[in-house]
Amino acid sequence: MEMTDLRPARDERAVRAWLDAHVRDHLRAWTAAVGDPWEDARIAEHVASHDLVEREWRDVVWAAAHAPRGHVRVARARGRAVGVLWAEERLDRFLCRPVAALCWVFVAPAWRGRGVAGRLVDGYDAWAATRPVVAREVYVTATNEPAVRLYRSRGLAVSDHRMFAPGAAALAAARDLTEEASA
Repeated sequence: MEMTDLRPARDERAVRAWLDAHVRDHLRAWTAAVGDPWEDARIAEHVASHDLVEREWRDVVWAAAHAPRGHVRVARARGRAVGVLWAEERLDRFLCRPVAALCWVFVAPAWRGRGVAGRLVDGYDAWAATRPVVAREVYVTATNEPAVRLYRSRGLAVSDHRMFAPGAAALAAARDLTEEASA
């Protein structure tokens, strides 16, 4: 396996597909957590109408083009992309100091459990060690246990918990559905 820079023309199709899967997985988890789980068709419409994959792709390409502040690596097996990692150096909004933000890691399902993510994260750690940052950070979905284990094994520790609960709009919609069903 080799680790290479992103080659947008060559990697776009695979990385966009992975970004799409990533965004959809998060929308499934987040909408369920707020008490308004979306069906796949609604998620697809939301992703398309807000150009979410396009926006993420632009950010990945920007990071790849702005090294060393941006860091994008692609894991390849026999020349084919099997995983990708995107990271950026950015100012923490509260510390007002630079951090190495691991934005996204994705490994093709057929390649999971083979150490691809670990190799990508090792590359991120090596990159972060060259940057004038006060910390490495990553946001990870709590239910993504393999990722949590991987990040912990690399010295990252939980400092926050992002928590969701239904908001007023979701509670009102649930109440309306209950009233309609009982009428």
